[in-house]
Amino acid sequence: MSEQDGDGAGPADDPGAATVDLEHAAEGVRDVLGYGVVAISRLRDTGEYEYVAVVGPPDAREYLLGTHLAGDQMRRSREAARADGEVDGRVHYVPRGGRGDIGPRWGSDAPPTDDPQVWHPDDELYVLMVDRAGEVCGHVAVDAPPDGRVPTREQRRSLQAYVDRIVPGVLHADAHRRIGDQVRIAAQARSVVRRAIARLDESGLFDACAADLADCLRADQVWFHTAGADGVLRHPAPVDPLDPADAEVPPHLVRLLWRMARDAWRTQGAVVVEHERVLPEGAGSEGWPEVLEVLRERRLESLLMVPVGAGTDCLGMVAAVRDQGADEWTDLEVVTAQDLGRDLGSALQTARFFERERGHAAYKQQLIATIAHELKNPLTAVRGNLELLVDELAGQQAGATMLAHRIERATERLSVLVGNLLTLSEVDDTRRGGRRRPVDLGRLVADAVEVLGDQASARDVEVRTRLAPHARVDGIAGELEHLVVNLVSNAVKYSEAGGCVDVVVEGGAEVVLRVADAGIGIDASEVGRIFGEFFRSASPEARRRPGTGLGLAIAARVVERHAGTIEVDSTLGVGTTFVVRLPAAAPPDPTEHDPTGQGTTDRSFG
Repeated sequence: MSEQDGDGAGPADDPGAATVDLEHAAEGVRDVLGYGVVAISRLRDTGEYEYVAVVGPPDAREYLLGTHLAGDQMRRSREAARADGEVDGRVHYVPRGGRGDIGPRWGSDAPPTDDPQVWHPDDELYVLMVDRAGEVCGHVAVDAPPDGRVPTREQRRSLQAYVDRIVPGVLHADAHRRIGDQVRIAAQARSVVRRAIARLDESGLFDACAADLADCLRADQVWFHTAGADGVLRHPAPVDPLDPADAEVPPHLVRLLWRMARDAWRTQGAVVVEHERVLPEGAGSEGWPEVLEVLRERRLESLLMVPVGAGTDCLGMVAAVRDQGADEWTDLEVVTAQDLGRDLGSALQTARFFERERGHAAYKQQLIATIAHELKNPLTAVRGNLELLVDELAGQQAGATMLAHRIERATERLSVLVGNLLTLSEVDDTRRGGRRRPVDLGRLVADAVEVLGDQASARDVEVRTRLAPHARVDGIAGELEHLVVNLVSNAVKYSEAGGCVDVVVEGGAEVVLRVADAGIGIDASEVGRIFGEFFRSASPEARRRPGTGLGLAIAARVVERHAGTIEVDSTLGVGTTFVVRLPAAAPPDPTEHDPTGQGTTDRSFG
């Protein structure tokens, strides 16, 4: 927020003033022009004027330094100067009785007087500072003039001329201070955001970033509340409930702050409650006296509250609180808190989304496991009775025997489906750890290929292997077996009679499993979907081969659980190659021997 003043010329450009700091600038006004009190303010991003340098009696410095003058209060003061006082260029003189309530102002101990030419403790004289663009950027207020009398027009012009000379130095010094603050607060704000977005659970999000948030905003306490929660989370956690400063935040205050947060989210603002300052003025801070009362009861100085939200939704609020005697909130801290409220809102929304997804995944996993278990026992009974029925029908009516065999084949397909569903639910269950140990992938592949020998022979497909010894991965042997069996059996199933399947295991920094066939291949439009659950190709050639659409989904889950990758390269009508890469386990014991005694082994089945 800025104001524009058309009165007078812009400030003189004094290059030598660039090295003058704010205290020296105020001391210059005092020493050169003789005023007993000089206070310099800067216009902040919040629209307030903050006193950043004060020289004069210690009580004046203590009262004014760091305090804020609201933009509306400055506007009323300027109106009072035009209506009841005098405006000369950018110099504003407001005589006693014409001020109204315009915010913090120190008054000298000089005795009041009725002489309009004698300086009165309630008189006010200040010069607006403007930047190169003619925008108001602060003001210099003076008190206790040198001769005890109201400054003449000539003295006021001298005051404006001197202020114009120091403005470049004031702007430079203030910019230097702000840059330092910005560097510090930006680094700490990044740490808050990094910690928040790293958590995908709502309950741990606040704990992860609370300490950094307190450091970033220089807060002694941080309160966090989300919609629907009963109370607030606090950092640091209460230690002594009997200590007023450690007492729980009362429910009525939580409700009040939550209402303020929703209002602030609509305006994208913040709420500041201090003993001498309240933001925003008006409807957005209704109820601030009650907030201030609670702060006083707990020996707290001030509160900065920002809404936490995303999009149009206010999801919660964060309140930073300072102990008695602490500094007031700077405009940079207020603006940073607002940005962090939006960042935390995005992190909170993401965490809630993932928690919902985890809930859905857990429900799906439980549903699949339940259905599979419920189907397993009846199918076992059906298969047992079918075997008895086939034995009874042996040598009798050929038609009945054929029907029994059809039922048997259908039952077998259902059994495979149920088995795959159970396996999928197991590898999808993130709570299921399993015992991990070094697994020799080459040996596991050799065993799996041998088991699949009948399937390969029935389809007249040769399975050739090249297996590096001691290609070990840390994993769950049963799950890795599912991975190998699914990939090799798929390659056999989709190969034509007389075809070959090559299975290769390579060792090194990572263990590589490569399964290649020269079968029917996969259409390019379907490659991206083959690892989805229940996916079956639309190709008539693929549809003629039985399957559940779960084998590759299981393989992908197993690879993911073992921190690996799986890739596919396929050309329709030419063949398909799957490549799995898994982190290698620690090197084997040197005394361990290759069971084949031959190093890399080449074998053929089928």
